[in-house]
Amino acid sequence: MIFTAIINFGRLHPLFVHLPIGILYFVFALFVYQLWKKEDKFDEAIRWGVGLATLSALAAIGTGWLLSNEGGYEEGALNWHKYMGIGMTAFSLLLFWALSPKENSVTSLKTPLFFVIIAALTATGHFGGNLTHGEEYLFTSPADDEVIIQDIQKAKLYEEVIHPILKSKCISCHNPSKLKGELLMTNYENLMKGGENGAIIDLENPDQSEMIRRVHLPMNDKKHMPPKGKRQLADDDIDLLQWWLNNKACPDCIVSDLPQEEKIQAVLATYGKSTVDPRIATLTAMSSDTKKKLYEKGFNVNQVAESNPFVYVRLKNSFDLEKNSLSELSVIKDNILEIDLSNSNITNDMTKALASFKNVERIQLQKTKIDDSSLDNFSKLEYLKSLNLFSSEVTDEGLSKLRALPQLERLYLWQSKVTDDGVMKFQEANPGIDINYKIGEAIFSTSSLAPPEIRVTNEVFVDSVVVSIFATFEGSRIFYTLDGNDPDSSSTLYKDPFVLAKSTGIKAFARKKGWLDSPVNSKQVIRTGYKVKELALAHPPAPQYKGSGSQTLIDLAKGSEDFRDGKWLGFEGQHLEAVIELPEAKDIKSVFVSTLSDPGSWVFFPQAVDVSVSVDGQNYKKVGRESFPSKQRTGKEFKSYDVSFYPTKAKFIKLKVESVLKNPSWHPNPGGKSWLFVDEVFVN
Repeated sequence: MIFTAIINFGRLHPLFVHLPIGILYFVFALFVYQLWKKEDKFDEAIRWGVGLATLSALAAIGTGWLLSNEGGYEEGALNWHKYMGIGMTAFSLLLFWALSPKENSVTSLKTPLFFVIIAALTATGHFGGNLTHGEEYLFTSPADDEVIIQDIQKAKLYEEVIHPILKSKCISCHNPSKLKGELLMTNYENLMKGGENGAIIDLENPDQSEMIRRVHLPMNDKKHMPPKGKRQLADDDIDLLQWWLNNKACPDCIVSDLPQEEKIQAVLATYGKSTVDPRIATLTAMSSDTKKKLYEKGFNVNQVAESNPFVYVRLKNSFDLEKNSLSELSVIKDNILEIDLSNSNITNDMTKALASFKNVERIQLQKTKIDDSSLDNFSKLEYLKSLNLFSSEVTDEGLSKLRALPQLERLYLWQSKVTDDGVMKFQEANPGIDINYKIGEAIFSTSSLAPPEIRVTNEVFVDSVVVSIFATFEGSRIFYTLDGNDPDSSSTLYKDPFVLAKSTGIKAFARKKGWLDSPVNSKQVIRTGYKVKELALAHPPAPQYKGSGSQTLIDLAKGSEDFRDGKWLGFEGQHLEAVIELPEAKDIKSVFVSTLSDPGSWVFFPQAVDVSVSVDGQNYKKVGRESFPSKQRTGKEFKSYDVSFYPTKAKFIKLKVESVLKNPSWHPNPGGKSWLFVDEVFVN
């Protein structure tokens, strides 16, 4: 435990390593400034800055040394990073001495020492970056990861499709410089070889391949790949990987040679389309001087991103626009991606300038006085996708002028001068355009009530429990059931809190005139039976979901919807088998098991519960078994299974909760190992 804590302390290396970098670059800038100005007023600050950087560098060396013991790094690159860092720190210590107020034998070396340290610091950071991201990281950009294939059907599946996916999402941690889990993914042969835990691809059972299992694990699971914080595989990526594995992970096959279901065809079709806007390559970014001049003229202009030369222009609430105001934007007319002129004094004549903004995609003219005549100026804006004419003077006649816009996707017309008939005809002629019109009707249409809140004094009780049900909207009526069936208007009408003395599933919904009925809410209350002396598991749960061991199942503490809360036991691809011992032989008539379903995390209700009993712990007889039909589910659900039988004297109960073991056919990853989660077991 202590050794593990020490190793984990090494993971603070990324925190410590940035301190000397920032400090040294800053004090170096001060030092160069003093040389230039021929001053010495910052001498003391520079010296103590170097001292602080040296101390933090020592902490970085210590934590880095511990981190390197975890393995997974290419030895040559690691040694360069390690010893360059040690050398830089040694020079920093020497520089601290050279910067002493009293002259010494190394005082004259402070200037060359500073330059040597900065060079060593830069090299150390470079080698560290290679260890973390791979040797090519510095010289690649996100656009390099993009796969554009002119004819996807003629492409080599592994070389041109699968390998680029692995390169962009996986190889940064599985390359010769950083070999996590001794898994190298840079070529086909090493990918098939696997890592320290064996092969990650199972050609006989591809859906159970470790590579596929890892990408489907919950994001917070420490085994999920890629790790949380790294670039994640998209659904399309996973679909292609599974398709490739289902075709024996062929190294040389051509895409067209393989069977393709409709979903795969749709994914493959995207490979001929670039997500990088080709217009960007033809544009020059707005200079800071241009931005300053436009700001001084009253224009709020901002670049979309540092690497993107497009800009947003904000003139909302501008009532001082003049005839030629928008012409001032001609210096950046090709860079304008969006312009907001809402609630301004813009006129039809002024909109002529908008016609020159050839790359504009969004124009906001809501709450302005423009009318149909201004729309003539938009007919040649081939990239215009969104036009907001809310509360303008535009009529049905103006709509006809918008039919020439090839990429128009959204049109806002509420409270303009258009008519219902005009909008309907325009929509019929342009079904691909999303028209926002008369949104007020949607806002004030019939709404659905929220489900009622079911409150209980205790979800797990000994003698009895008090149940109260509250509607979230005054004047609602609440109907409920206690037999497991969904309630309707013929069910019991809730009036006052009531008492339950046995395990029961409560379901309730709310109804109010003028509103849609609420969804059904439910809650399970469980009455405990005999006190359990001991519960012994035949197989341990998964290490990451072990709770407090077997005690978790008999501690009377219900788990939450989050199966990571420490109150659940999780079993991956196996059944739960246990022997329950009572303090003494009792007449028992049922065993109660509480479980969870969360298909998105591969968690499913059991398919059966089997109960056998014994007085002496040696000779058992089966007294009850319940099988449960499997059905397609979504979201998280709780469910308790009560296996009842004729009263039988017993001191020992053998319980088997049977997992479905594998994800069902309707699951996105059919055949993968599924999970069974149980939080409580009761004997009555």
